[in-house]
Amino acid sequence: MKYILLSLVLITSLVLKSQTINCHPSSPPIECGLLNKVSEKYINDDKVTIIYQPYSPMTKAFNGVTYQYNKYLYQISLSGYRADNLLRLWALFHEAGHVIDFHKGRLEQMPIKWKGKEYKEYLDWKDRPWEKSAEKHAKKLWKEFMGFSIPFESLGELSNEFKCDHK
Repeated sequence: MKYILLSLVLITSLVLKSQTINCHPSSPPIECGLLNKVSEKYINDDKVTIIYQPYSPMTKAFNGVTYQYNKYLYQISLSGYRADNLLRLWALFHEAGHVIDFHKGRLEQMPIKWKGKEYKEYLDWKDRPWEKSAEKHAKKLWKEFMGFSIPFESLGELSNEFKCDHK
């Protein structure tokens, strides 16, 4: 009886000690699965919850957006206008990079700060250090989790036509 009780306590503590990824019911399973793997490896905080909205009706100018509500609650949304599966996965990795940077304290919002420096002036997307970081995260995550090379000619060309952002 003592061993059964101990086993139940251990199993319960393991189950309760995991972060939560809340995927919208229409989310493609591969996107939820990859987001879960990324968060387990690179965030690994049992207090964290990520809400994933795969088909947001955002402007066509952006393909993803990430919000931080507090140190432990994030929302990633991808545009409903983007249908190409590989570009959607790239955007997901990019946005996951923002979550990583938020959680590690490198990125702050309202006002936007990168590594403690506040940015009040407008910067082109390509000049924003937090976007450069998210692109580096996306490249690393792609190599690690996709198992094949990035199918884009250059990340710079991709960045010009496929923008992700955070608020």
